[in-house]
Amino acid sequence: MTDHDRQHRQPVRLNTPEALLTAIPYLLGYHPCERLVALLLNVNHVELILSYELDTPDIATHLVDCARRHHAPAVALALFSDLGSATTLLRSTAHAARTAGIRLLGQMQIQHGRYQVLDPHDGERTGWQQFGPDTAIQATMVTHGLVAHAHRADLDKQFTPVTGAARDAIRHTTMVINQRWQHRSRRDANKTRHALRAIGLRYLATIDRQVRADPTQTIALPDNHLAQLGICLREVAVRDAAIEYLDTNLAAYQQLWSQMMRRVDHDDLPACATICAFAFWQAGDSVSAGFAITHALDADPGYRLAQLLRTALDAQIPPNDRAHKHAHATPHSAER
Repeated sequence: MTDHDRQHRQPVRLNTPEALLTAIPYLLGYHPCERLVALLLNVNHVELILSYELDTPDIATHLVDCARRHHAPAVALALFSDLGSATTLLRSTAHAARTAGIRLLGQMQIQHGRYQVLDPHDGERTGWQQFGPDTAIQATMVTHGLVAHAHRADLDKQFTPVTGAARDAIRHTTMVINQRWQHRSRRDANKTRHALRAIGLRYLATIDRQVRADPTQTIALPDNHLAQLGICLREVAVRDAAIEYLDTNLAAYQQLWSQMMRRVDHDDLPACATICAFAFWQAGDSVSAGFAITHALDADPGYRLAQLLRTALDAQIPPNDRAHKHAHATPHSAER
């Protein structure tokens, strides 16, 4: 499994092993374990960071493809593993990068607070050295709002569904509102869809005004509003409008749609989770986007827009590719 990339274009000087090892957890969002991490670099920018489970097939091919797609001429490799045999993977990946014309800035293995550098040409080890974090790099990462969680799974906690009384309340509220709309739909289905669309768009416009007025506020929707918005998002026009509104303030909308994901009824999770994934993807946090889109596809494996974004994440398509954002306007989009 590949942990999908984060794109970070801010300048950062990673000219020592300590600097590189300090930066990696912040760039990934978590401290890697039993993973091969590749930083694709261009001048003094980290273009892309990739984190692979050690049994991921065709790591070298994937890495070279990503480097070419993002025009990254150099790579640094870091193997986080206690397995001595894993150095074979490190060497073969480094060899493939060099063969493809990618400059190898360094390769190292990390174990329990120590590291050893492998010679970039012949892969010979230089001996183990103790690792201490580079405080200047830590300060730079924190200044850019990056957090290094202790474990990869911690990133998924922001999407963990509520349980107990809170879950029962939203389920009941959604059922009541849904029954009302179903009753109206039996009388006039087209008119009901238009009404749902209009209400959903009004909800989104109201939320966006609140975000613009104070991007730092936490928007906590009451159960009836959250349930109603979740139902409205079944309309493609409402869902797509929600994605367009993300440009107002990505951080504020990440918080909002994470909340929606945690609380919304299961039937309405695919749309909410997909919108949330877009919010993180556009911010360059494809790791969190990957978690969110997994929730969407777990709830509905056939949800087309989630499938599309999953493909974009797998292919490392950059979020500024606006054509991709609108690619769901297909003959199938009326269904999903």
